[in-house]
Amino acid sequence: MTILPQHVHAAWMAPISEVPWSTSSVPYTGMFGDPPTLADGSPGFIPYDAYFHKVGPNSVLIKSPDGTHNAGLAVTTAGQNEVGALWSNSPVFNLDKQHLSVSMAMLIKQGFNYSGYIPGATPADPGDGMAFALTGSSIPTDSSKMNTGASVGVWRKEEISGAKFGSTPTLPADTNQLKKSAVITFDTYANLNTLDYNAYPSGSTATNASYVGFNYPDQAGTYTVGADHYRTDTSNWYWPVHLMYDAGTQTNSSTTTLPRPFNTGVSLLSKSSTLNNNYSLDKWHILDVTWDHALASDPAGGGTLTYRLTGVQTNADGSDKPLVRRIRWTDAQINTIFGTHQLSVGFTGSTGSQFEANVFAFRSLPGWVNAGGYTSLTKKDDSPAEITPANAANPPVLKTNDQLKYNFTVTFDNDSLHNWSDDPQSALTAVVPINKYFVFPNKNSSESIDVTYPDGTTGTADATILPKDSTHPDNRYVKVTGINSFKLPSTSTSGTQKLTFNMRVDVDQIPTSEIAAGATKEFTDDTATVSGDTAQIHLENQAQTTNPYSIHYQIQNNNLPYNPPADPTLDSVPSLTFVAINTDAQIINVSDLINGTYTRSVKDQSPKKVATTNDLNPLLTADNNQYFLLATANYNKAVPTNSLLQITGNNAKQWDLQLSLSNFALSDSTGKVITDSNGDPQTPLPQRSTIAFISTTGGSNSPANYWPGTNLASSTETSSPKAMVKDDGSGYILMNAQSAASLKYSGSFGSNFSTDGGFTMESGDTSGTSNPTGTIYSILGFDGKMPTVKVGHYTSTATWTLSTTPTS
Repeated sequence: MTILPQHVHAAWMAPISEVPWSTSSVPYTGMFGDPPTLADGSPGFIPYDAYFHKVGPNSVLIKSPDGTHNAGLAVTTAGQNEVGALWSNSPVFNLDKQHLSVSMAMLIKQGFNYSGYIPGATPADPGDGMAFALTGSSIPTDSSKMNTGASVGVWRKEEISGAKFGSTPTLPADTNQLKKSAVITFDTYANLNTLDYNAYPSGSTATNASYVGFNYPDQAGTYTVGADHYRTDTSNWYWPVHLMYDAGTQTNSSTTTLPRPFNTGVSLLSKSSTLNNNYSLDKWHILDVTWDHALASDPAGGGTLTYRLTGVQTNADGSDKPLVRRIRWTDAQINTIFGTHQLSVGFTGSTGSQFEANVFAFRSLPGWVNAGGYTSLTKKDDSPAEITPANAANPPVLKTNDQLKYNFTVTFDNDSLHNWSDDPQSALTAVVPINKYFVFPNKNSSESIDVTYPDGTTGTADATILPKDSTHPDNRYVKVTGINSFKLPSTSTSGTQKLTFNMRVDVDQIPTSEIAAGATKEFTDDTATVSGDTAQIHLENQAQTTNPYSIHYQIQNNNLPYNPPADPTLDSVPSLTFVAINTDAQIINVSDLINGTYTRSVKDQSPKKVATTNDLNPLLTADNNQYFLLATANYNKAVPTNSLLQITGNNAKQWDLQLSLSNFALSDSTGKVITDSNGDPQTPLPQRSTIAFISTTGGSNSPANYWPGTNLASSTETSSPKAMVKDDGSGYILMNAQSAASLKYSGSFGSNFSTDGGFTMESGDTSGTSNPTGTIYSILGFDGKMPTVKVGHYTSTATWTLSTTPTS
């Protein structure tokens, strides 16, 4: 069954009467504010009807605006001693997968004390919290199997009662903790004497503090028994149960190898200042949870679980500082924790004497769309632009006029349950946070960028810089629209599809009032998000090992103005004179043309046959005396500049070099074509010709190779197309920035010695005395025999055209 998400802009919650805000008889009910929109601007929830179900009477389903789909859940609804949950109908989090992700919007909203209807009543202390859970066990079927209060729906009871003074009890069995599980807890009430003892410094008294913890409710190493105390009289003794955490702030911390991190000093709660609900105070958090399987070469197996939570802490400038933790498990640890790799996903929550509303909505569903992706920021030549653990001792520094490139890879697993997107009319959208000092080349407000799709085809998407975000003063955002969606294959559920694209930016001029001249400032940006109507995923940055959802770099103010990148220019083109290399005089005989000596099709030659210059002569003189005509061009100070093909490039711009040739026709000794009274060539050759281009480094036995083809005359070639031009007056793209780069000098190979993304045959010899090392060979072949041909010079007019577009 396919359920199409309902993305409509309307009040998010169900009718007011469905979601009671308190448990008193006061006739007051309310709604929560909308969760944050997805990256594409659509409402921030994905309906989950067919895949999840609620547990317990205290949890209230939240409907989509039209009332047809379950859009979210109030796990608890601001009543005392509540407990509830939402669980997947089946195991949907498969740790055997290479990548998994789930994203949620969370709201923890403060409740009120209702001793009577008091306008402007003071909000109550909140409690107790909620949890994101993974379990390999059967899930609780009703809320009576879950503890209320401090348990947040997953822990064992916080106290052991009835023990005698002076005797330390062993930890008795408690069947209500979540079995075979790992959880992320969002705790809003500090049970300082019991479960939360190790999360807060000794002497803490603030019970309305919050922390985020990661632990294992069913593992013995998760708990310890604390010192005894009595509640009401000296005969009624209680022993507290403490959760154990890595490097706990108290004297006790876990000694097992399972990671148990925690973070205190976080802001989880949405506080209301009046009885009348104020949705603008609703503080939604975004929780992203991802799984990345270890490489097959890792003998320990397993993988890394990463969670990222927004809105809980800030940087010095007031911008959001996401909380990120990475949990590494081996296969052996996974078996210890879960007993299986097939896990159910759930959300739980509880209240005690204090209460709150624990609300969440899915932004992407685990297993629904198994998608992921990676991003990085590099300089124009793909050298590093970020500060990473690998270069921390000598990190790169970005400055005004530096040309940078964002690199994006988005993946989609074919075993997903849905297309991404389901709506045939819907495309994918990427939102990229960029620094306020980054601009598109020439400060354009928008750019067209190239996207390479899984089948190898390419298309374009539109990138637009959005207005600056006042809540993130160092950032602005780029919205990339029109990225084709992923579709499930019709025949196979194995494998992964991948699309890639890049986005170019420059570093703008930097005001000295913001960064002093010569000073350097570090920045950390979020990575991009990609969304469609069935999922939203956060791209990871593999270079950042601590926070893989960040891009970290530094900018130095070199106090220079911004100079937009210049367009590439075509500076010099060669004149090609073809000679017959099979004769000593290098003269083309009429008889050879009549007999079809030079009629072998160039495209029948395999590129691998021209591996070195020494291969050229055997190639051209073999096969029953069917030869080719050869022209060479090379760089040397001692010869005219028209022997040189030179393009001054710019890595910020893409370019195409187009060549068109007129039909070879009889000319005078100066090369001027002899025309008739109508101005047409008087004596054209009766057969068309094709020219192929070969690049070498010159010299005997030096490397040689055909230029790679693009959309050229060699359309009949199915593999290894070559750069060829026909003398039919049509324009053929002879070379572009990418193919020129493949001819770049490296070691002893290549004829392109350009360092600016263009093309030049110059080898660096300034004396003009050395042998040329950058050489272009052009091979000419005719379409067929010529029944008759007149003696003389024959010339074709070559028109070279350079066109430029921004590099994406």
